[in-house]
Formats: sequence, structure tokens, C-alpha cells
Amino acid sequence: MTLTVGNQTLSVSSSGSGGAASGVSTSDITTLIKNNTPWQYIETITAENSSTLDLTNSNIANFDNFYIQFDSINLSTNAQTRMRLYLDSALKTDSSYRFTTISGSNTSNTNGGNSGLDSWIYGGQNYTWMRNITGAMYINGKAGSVKVLKSDLSAANSGNSAVRHGVGGTYNSSDSSTITGFNFFTNSGNYSSGQLHLYGMNKHG
Repeated sequence: MTLTVGNQTLSVSSSGSGGAASGVSTSDITTLIKNNTPWQYIETITAENSSTLDLTNSNIANFDNFYIQFDSINLSTNAQTRMRLYLDSALKTDSSYRFTTISGSNTSNTNGGNSGLDSWIYGGQNYTWMRNITGAMYINGKAGSVKVLKSDLSAANSGNSAVRHGVGGTYNSSDSSTITGFNFFTNSGNYSSGQLHLYGMNKHG
């Protein structure tokens, strides 16, 4: 029989009627999936009244580009939400984070930005939020010393007003170390529930 993903196939032989398949290695399967799928799942972390959420799976170092899905993240109170990078397993808290934001509620909106910070503020700078943070964040570390963030997230605050934050950020530093993790925290309260799902982009050459 054949195993097909995308436009690539592998022939799988059988040892006989009802016998186990043979002739395909784990490496063959990994290559088949890698060459035909854009994202590879890395890990999920669950918030349980957590002061921080850390994605630090050892497989992170094998990727340059990342996608983080926010799955109904809830906070204990209205707050700003922030994120830092781990580079070669060291948490970076220096003043190399910069960002620009387009944010708003169901009654108003504003643009902003900042530089020289110890983290990216990916939500809540102008409109704090609390309930059911949902959406996607992308991080690109391929350029070495310049890491880039792009996120588009929506939620509700404690009064159920709609809040949206679109953020673009850079980490500009002489440090060209590999991204090995992501540290999420808030300026008040904690992450009470929800999940973050992390994926890495498969490299195609």
C-alpha cells in the first residue's frame, strides 16, 4: 500500500496477510510530514492560576519561525499582558524590546508604541482585558539579532466590552542566539485558565 501526504508518497510493504507493515522508517515518516505540512506541533501549556506561562520545550531550538494559538486564555483581573524571549535558555529582560500597536474597544480605538522596554506588551496597554483572549501570535527569529513579533488577539474586559490588540514588535540586540522559549506574564493578577498551543514552521530547504 502507499502512504500519501500532499504530493509525496511512500510505499509500505506488508509481511503477509494481516502482518505488520515494513519498509518505512520513522525518518521516512518524519520527512514525509515535514515536506508537506507548514507547521509542526511542539507543545501546549495550560493556565491554572499561573503567574507566568512558559513555553520551553527542547524542540523549540530546531525552528526559526513560530505560531502560538491563544485558546480561551483568561486572567484573574483586567491587566496588561506581556511576553519575553528565552535565548539559548536565558530569559532576556534587557531593554531591547520595541513594539507598535493598533488597539481598540467597541467604543474607541488608538495607535501607540514604545521602545527600550524589558518585554513586549502584546495586550492591554491602552485597553486592559481579562476574558477569553483568542487569536494568534507569530515570532520570527531567522534574522539572528533581530527577532520579530506579530500578533492579532481579541478578548473581553471584566465589563464584557470587546477589546482587540494588533501588535508588531522587534527584539533588537547584538545577541544572535537561538530562540529557546517564550515567557508570558501580566502586570497584575495571573493567568487563571486557558491554553497556549505552540507550533514551529517546518523548514523546506
